[in-house]
Amino acid sequence: MQNAIRQRIKQVLEIDGRSVTALARQANGNQSTFNNQINQNSSIDVNVINAVLDQYPTISAAWLLRGEGKMYRNEAKEGAVLVPLIDVSAQAGSLTAGYNGVTIDKLDKVLTPIPDAEMAIDVRGDSMAPDYPSGSRVFCKAAQANYLVYGNAYVLDTDDGIILKRVYRSKQDNAVECRSINPLYEPFDIPLSSIYRFWIVLGVFTFKS
Repeated sequence: MQNAIRQRIKQVLEIDGRSVTALARQANGNQSTFNNQINQNSSIDVNVINAVLDQYPTISAAWLLRGEGKMYRNEAKEGAVLVPLIDVSAQAGSLTAGYNGVTIDKLDKVLTPIPDAEMAIDVRGDSMAPDYPSGSRVFCKAAQANYLVYGNAYVLDTDDGIILKRVYRSKQDNAVECRSINPLYEPFDIPLSSIYRFWIVLGVFTFKS
C-alpha cells in the first residue's frame, strides 16, 4: 500500500512538473524527509500526505490513499485548468463519435501547464520520436481545417482513430498529407471527409523516468 501511495504521489508531481524538493520547500517540510519517503522506501507519514493534498486541492484523497475513483475531485481549485486526457495509442473510434464508448466530456481530466490548451494526449509508439517520444504528453487546442499551418504537429480525430502527425498540403484534392518525424514511417494521405477535427499541438511534456 505504501508503494502504491508513493507511485501516485510521483504521478501527481510528474503531471505538475514539480520536484520533490520543490514540494517540500513550498509545503515548509523537511526536504530530506520528503525525499526519503517519496523517492526511497521510508514509510510515508501523514505530514507528507497532507502536504500533497494541501498543495493540490483538486486531488482526491480517496484516490491518493486507496486508489479509489478518479485522480481529481469534481471541484477544481480557483484558477486551475483541467483538460480531457486521451491516449493516442487507442484506436477504438473518434472523439466526436465517442472514444472507447465514452464521449469527450466524460474523459479523465488533468492539469495543463498551457492556459490555452483544451486537450491532453498521452503519446504511445515511436513514430513521432524524438520530438514527441512514447510516454510524453502533448497539450493541444482545436484548429480550423481552413487555417492549418502546414508543417506543424496536429492531433487528428479521424474515422480510423486518433493520430498525432505533422500535417502538410496533399497532392490529392480535399486531403492532407500526414508525416511522422521518425523516418522509418512512410507519409500517407487522409481525405478531409474522414477527419472530424484537428487539434494543433501547443507543447509537449516529457516525464522523467
